Amino acid sequence: MTTKAESSENTAKEMTVDKVYFNKKHEAIFTCPNCKLCRLVNVKKFKENNDVIGVKCNCGCVYYINELLPESRKFQRKKTNLPGTFLQTTTNMNHFMNVTDLSFSGIKFHTEKDHDLEIGEIVGLRFVLDDGDGTEVRRTAAVRRINGRNIGAEFCDTQVFDMELSYYLMVP
Repeated sequence: MTTKAESSENTAKEMTVDKVYFNKKHEAIFTCPNCKLCRLVNVKKFKENNDVIGVKCNCGCVYYINELLPESRKFQRKKTNLPGTFLQTTTNMNHFMNVTDLSFSGIKFHTEKDHDLEIGEIVGLRFVLDDGDGTEVRRTAAVRRINGRNIGAEFCDTQVFDMELSYYLMVP
């Protein structure tokens, strides 16, 4: 990895990434926009000099990161459009939903119809990732926010490491 000023190699594919977020340990996930290869990088030396960062990937692509920003969330979120269902445990009824936002610790979804969910209520969630493998995710979550038919919930089982979900969240 180099700064753009240091990079003198000319390759067939050059791309730009506007922003990459780093955590409290100064770690960021660099994802190649061409092949989607992810790598965890300590960015402490890069964030101090404010230069554009040039990254050469194994696929031959060179991509430039314009800005490194501190991540304010505990876990990075990913915008999604995933159909699924939720089980309202108080009524034992399944309802259709669309997952609009996902992280390792929680979910935001939009209910197909009006609901009578309440803050603190536990729901069972089921949805399929658009990861090419059709990975099914089943989780239990506590409702934390309600805004009409938009629901924010926190996974109850965040201690369980889910490799498929973690990988899905790393790939843009």
